Amino acid sequence: MILVSNGNYIGSIGLPAQHELDDGYLNVYIVKEGGLSLVSAWKEAKLNDQLDENENNLIHHQLKHLTLHVEPEGNVDIDGEDGGKTPVTITLGDKVTFCIPSESQ
Repeated sequence: MILVSNGNYIGSIGLPAQHELDDGYLNVYIVKEGGLSLVSAWKEAKLNDQLDENENNLIHHQLKHLTLHVEPEGNVDIDGEDGGKTPVTITLGDKVTFCIPSESQ
């Protein structure tokens, strides 16, 4: 399983390490065996949030963009919605600025 995120959670499951949301990088986790339950169990067991790639079936990379080709082609799930089939290219979009009015406005 390959997880690509720009946050610290997949649904309600915390990812193994905390990431800055505005650092410009996608966080890519490759889960060799065990699926999402491995990610959850790993997070619960770790105390210091440091990813040790030699310790688990979990690999982490930070990338500016990703093009994923797999054989055979696979399904893409985007936040619970059907994202089609691979190959897929994933990039970060522009930053979003939120303007919050003061109480006097």
